[in-house]
Amino acid sequence: SNPQRQGEQKKPLAPHEVRLIRGILEAEKNLRDLALFNTAIDTMLRASDLLQLTVGDVVESDGATIKRDFNLSQIKTRLPVAVTLTLICQDSLLRWIIESGKQFQPWRYLFTGFRRNTLQNPISTTQYRRLVKKWITEARLEPAYYSTHSLRRTKASLIFQATGNHEIVRQLLGHSSIESTSHYLGVERKHALEVARKIKI
Repeated sequence: SNPQRQGEQKKPLAPHEVRLIRGILEAEKNLRDLALFNTAIDTMLRASDLLQLTVGDVVESDGATIKRDFNLSQIKTRLPVAVTLTLICQDSLLRWIIESGKQFQPWRYLFTGFRRNTLQNPISTTQYRRLVKKWITEARLEPAYYSTHSLRRTKASLIFQATGNHEIVRQLLGHSSIESTSHYLGVERKHALEVARKIKI
């Protein structure tokens, strides 16, 4: 089927694809993009929330330790969402914050541009979309099948596969209803068929 069809879900990344993109960004020594990619995968945040993250959101008050967990009020829904960061993500965030000279500056946006006139502003959603397409292309994946939503859905899909629990995933994605989570995961029909196949009468 044509991935460009209106409203069709973009694919989540598989774990080996996440490791591949991570490896490419590490090799390029692109600490900002590595931190952005890891944070997008870990937090499962919408682009609007991800790009508004500040140093203070992710760094403890000592200025030198990345938080393992934090809460965020979502821009779109105003609903709170709990976020947890893996060690890999914490490490890449700390390296980027130090390289960009943002430690002890909790008000600074995390993911900013590199040029002098863009150092104070978060990168735009358009720029973020372009970066994701670039990462996907560098990993030799088909760009038409992936978008920023792929990063948001990656961990959510794995958690659902592991638990089968819509409610857990709903909370982590910050959705207001189970229905939107089911639709977002794109697993409802597939899951229903799998369950049906297991029933022997």
